[in-house]
Amino acid sequence: MHNKETHDHSCGGHDHSCGGHDHSCGGHDHHHHSSPLDDLTVDQGLTIEFQGVFKARIEDVWDMLTNNEKINLWFPELEFVSLKSGGVLRFNHLDGESEEMLVLDVEEPNYLSFTWDLNTVTFELKAVENNTQTEVNFTEWLAEVTDHSPRDVTGWMVCLNVIANIFDGKEPFDREDKWHELYPSIKEMLEQQSEFEFE
Repeated sequence: MHNKETHDHSCGGHDHSCGGHDHSCGGHDHHHHSSPLDDLTVDQGLTIEFQGVFKARIEDVWDMLTNNEKINLWFPELEFVSLKSGGVLRFNHLDGESEEMLVLDVEEPNYLSFTWDLNTVTFELKAVENNTQTEVNFTEWLAEVTDHSPRDVTGWMVCLNVIANIFDGKEPFDREDKWHELYPSIKEMLEQQSEFEFE
């Protein structure tokens, strides 16, 4: 079973520090790539979904997700080398090493997806309330549920929480405290879902 323990994808410059906002999480089967064989094969993996609303225009949310200066506010280790389908998203480790993720799809200002190790991360945005707010649908497709998966998913929850906090104009919070607050429920959710899916 693949277990990525060599590093933690985290936003905030230390282990497990990225975030969530009042989001619902749910796993379900993921139809990752459409194919004529889809109805002949069993889908693999698990999709985790968070939904919420940011108090910002869709253009501002898109900028927060794709402008490297803005990304630095919520995930300092990440930077887009090229923001286009087939482009590169770089994860810079604190030890000076880096790794590159593939940008899968960019449809400004509504859709962004990229690989995340063996997984896939997607942001879908929709303007609401006369574009004074933005509905955000975040999904992470997990190729395999491992011991590292809850840490990774919790990290993204913290990242989303950081972004919401910025748009709400609130004071920064302790990311590590937030991670520890969210981790147990995320771990339990994944354990229950993975047992159901992969029994």
